[in-house]
Amino acid sequence: METEKKTFGFKMPHAYVLIVCLILIAGILSYILPAGMYEKVVVDGRKVVDPNSFHTVPNTPVNLWNMLLAIPQGLIKQAGIIFMIVVIAGSVEIINKTGALEASIGRLAHAFRNRPFIVIPLLLLCFVILGALNVSNAIVAFIPLGLLIAFNLGADALVGVSLVGMGMNLGFTGGAFVAPTTGIAQAIIGLPMFSGWEFRLIVTAVLWAAGSIFLTLYVKRLQRDPTASVVYGVEGVVTQAGDVRIFELTSRRRMVLLAFLIGFGFVVYGAVESWSANDAIPAVFLATGLACGFIYGFSPSEIAKIFVKGCEKITFGALIVGISAGIGVVLANGNIIDTIVHGLAGLMTGLPKVVAAQVMYVVNIIINTFITSGSGQAATVIPILSPVGDVLGLTQQTVVLAFQFGDGFTNQILPMSSVLMAGLAFGGIPFGKWLQYIWKWLLLNLVIGAVFLAIATVMNIGPF
Repeated sequence: METEKKTFGFKMPHAYVLIVCLILIAGILSYILPAGMYEKVVVDGRKVVDPNSFHTVPNTPVNLWNMLLAIPQGLIKQAGIIFMIVVIAGSVEIINKTGALEASIGRLAHAFRNRPFIVIPLLLLCFVILGALNVSNAIVAFIPLGLLIAFNLGADALVGVSLVGMGMNLGFTGGAFVAPTTGIAQAIIGLPMFSGWEFRLIVTAVLWAAGSIFLTLYVKRLQRDPTASVVYGVEGVVTQAGDVRIFELTSRRRMVLLAFLIGFGFVVYGAVESWSANDAIPAVFLATGLACGFIYGFSPSEIAKIFVKGCEKITFGALIVGISAGIGVVLANGNIIDTIVHGLAGLMTGLPKVVAAQVMYVVNIIINTFITSGSGQAATVIPILSPVGDVLGLTQQTVVLAFQFGDGFTNQILPMSSVLMAGLAFGGIPFGKWLQYIWKWLLLNLVIGAVFLAIATVMNIGPF
């Protein structure tokens, strides 16, 4: 009789478990670290820390009950941000449900299917734009279309998956109008929502151009020699697209697309005019979603059901913002957040500001391995890195850039990324082969991020 062999291996805990553990650690640290505080001064209408004013204060350790209270307190503290995320997610779901975006991209793909130097940059740009508007997990629906395009070009499944996933990642990491990362980080700091979008669009444009070159050269190489594919001969890899439904670009969908573009224009205008992240910006998304739904012919009840479905999809990410804020509540109640800031700043004191910004970047890359939720990571690290930036003389926009670059790029290789793993499943691509294919591209992304972070540091991009 054979006995079953049990294999033991490390499994990453659920994100909520990690956050609760961090809350407990923060509470324990309140008993260990000396309490301290910086004096706050007003600069250009904003309270910032006086880097020379750190002093110790009486210890206020946080007990287990108050650690537990920190979770609902964090949810209450971030209520505005949480509901902003929920409203935007529900509104985007209505737009997605019309099929207007898929129909438009499908039409574009068909028109230029035999011209890779045109179709790849154009289609990649479509997915970059969707990523910049925070169409993240929903992008998975486009992967079968990406595979169809890749095979029509004589390429492999890697191209189909990366065309969609890479494009989304570039737009998401550029972060021009991404509410769960850029928006939350700026709201926590007190920056106008989506401020600095012009600089972020330049970053996104460079990433798009580099991605277009990378994919086009790979496709041309495969057209010359199919055996050059990283997955050539690998068992299980998809080599032909199944029945892919490409929506017809009807007159209604054209009108939906027009309404969507008008709504996006108002989002940009709102960012320029510093509209409120708690009500005005979500209201624009809501109005756009409702307009698209009604134009397409959905009834009020259908729109409501679709909206709720979109809200359900984002519940995990929305709640993690409030739960993560519990860490900051414990650190603040224990009067050790400034102590930690003082220690971190001390480690970087004397470093050139450009180098200090890169250290923040690397720290966020490491943290992203454990807290893969961008919104959760923002709520966890920004309350600490923001005052560190003040002490080191870095602008708050630079701090946000360091966070969003660190949060975004490595999602292209992390097995905790739902978009990545769904894409590999669609294409039947082994994870090891994906790493072999993508590592040079990821390295280039990280370098581009570091260069633009250095530029932002030297330019002192603002506001504040």
